[in-house]
Amino acid sequence: MAKHAADTVLERLDSTLSAPGLNRAILIVTLGALIAHFAVLWLGPQMIGSVHAPDFPLFVLFVFGGVPILAQLALKLLRHDIDADIIADE
Repeated sequence: MAKHAADTVLERLDSTLSAPGLNRAILIVTLGALIAHFAVLWLGPQMIGSVHAPDFPLFVLFVFGGVPILAQLALKLLRHDIDADIIADE
């Protein structure tokens, strides 16, 4: 039976999002954002404009760390690969 184009795209996305290099990069961004958050919290300015300055590293973390993980979960949902450990697998 021939594969559908959507299946091929999902497999490519899954292999890209599950790559060890991407997971390592997410880990590095997470650690860097936490260190930067506490450094700015203790040493840096408290406000930049109307935004709390220590929150900026956390915004970066949400974008560069959260989006790939949410994409991995969305792919599992699209493939109907839902089980009790859907979040624990990540």
